Amino acid sequence: MRLSLRQVTAVWAGALLLVCLTALTASYAQQLPLQEQEADRQQEADKKPEVDAKDAPVDPRAQDDAIRDRLSTIFGTVEELSGVDATVQSGVVRLSGEVPGPESSRRAEELAAGLEGVVYVDNDITEAREFSRRIEPAVDKLGELVGAAVVYLPLFVVGLVILGLFWMLASGVARIDFLFRRLSDRPLVQNIVRQVVSTLVFLSGVILVLEVFDITALVGAVLGTAGVAGVALGFAFRDIGENYLASIFLSLRRPFNHNDHVRIEDFEGKVVRLTTRDTVLMTLDGNHVRVPNSLVFKSVIHNFTRNPRRRLDVTVGVGVNEDLVEARRTGLDALDAMEGVLAEPPPFARVTRLGDSNVEVTWYAWVDQNEYDFLNVQSEARYIVKAALDAAGFDLPEPIYRVNLIDPSKEPAEKLAPKKPAQPAPTSIVNLEAEAEIDDQISEDRQHSDEPDLLEG
Repeated sequence: MRLSLRQVTAVWAGALLLVCLTALTASYAQQLPLQEQEADRQQEADKKPEVDAKDAPVDPRAQDDAIRDRLSTIFGTVEELSGVDATVQSGVVRLSGEVPGPESSRRAEELAAGLEGVVYVDNDITEAREFSRRIEPAVDKLGELVGAAVVYLPLFVVGLVILGLFWMLASGVARIDFLFRRLSDRPLVQNIVRQVVSTLVFLSGVILVLEVFDITALVGAVLGTAGVAGVALGFAFRDIGENYLASIFLSLRRPFNHNDHVRIEDFEGKVVRLTTRDTVLMTLDGNHVRVPNSLVFKSVIHNFTRNPRRRLDVTVGVGVNEDLVEARRTGLDALDAMEGVLAEPPPFARVTRLGDSNVEVTWYAWVDQNEYDFLNVQSEARYIVKAALDAAGFDLPEPIYRVNLIDPSKEPAEKLAPKKPAQPAPTSIVNLEAEAEIDDQISEDRQHSDEPDLLEG
């Protein structure tokens, strides 16, 4: 099951609200015993008469007694330390008794060491072995948490009501089709804007709930931690993110459509579909090629179908002693009479290279790809031009080296290469109409595939 962006946001908002409520409850529960201890300390301080430090003599026993009394008062206030006894001699405190666990023992030692006049703490506290004593602090803590949860329960209910109302409001905004159709006629753009708007509406409700709980500072810390985790996840899933963003930009820019003949880097074929991860091509021999969208977006795309007119070229090497003007005219006449070659723009020819044993002449012509298959027309044009040159008797030599042996006693005689006898002009034997084999296979593949296609619509 695939979740929308708004649904994922709702799940995270609910989890964040639950974490914040738990943190508030724990904080409130921890503050209760501290407030009680502070009140007891204040009462003890009020009961003791004030003594001028200048007039009071320093008595070590009196100071030890004061430390012992202070520790007894503190341990009696904290329930988990009520079983701890303290004896003091010359500022050295010896703790004994029984506590539920090691944490309580450590806390008692810290309290004793923090009093003025204590020079050393001898911790002889033992841990309770009875199950009831060990579980008692946990039960007390659970009771405090339950009490704090009861205090915040009304606010929690109000927060849920606010989230529910904004959820319904966001769903209602997402169903206003005419508003998003006015922005764009492409379904992908409409869905993106729809998700963004509905998510912003729901996030407004989440912010309002946070204001009700007065926990915006805590949420900031949580979001900061989530930001660090997001950076780490971003590096881990960078390729997936790049491909997804590239798919959005490609679907908006539309550099190709279904069945377009394209070349991307070293991959050539016809477009089957555009998914959120890759672009699917079918090569001219019927194989599937999946090109990552990030590579497609960064690469140079040759679209051979966007312009229905495409130019072909035919290169032939003729002998160096041949009439190049007549050779070009012969090839142009053959192309003018050939089916599949456009009359406008007309064919033309150029001398493209002077070789060692021949002169290369290239003929150019245009083909309408909507009516004719380009590869078939180009193949037939090469055959027609070559056959026309052969029929006219032009020499089409292969790369050779000619060696002339000269006898100084005899006058050399000039020899010309024999002309080939004229032959009738060739006729086409190839079906030049646009072929649909690959297009039919693409249509069949698209019908039987359940992959999302961003080129739809």
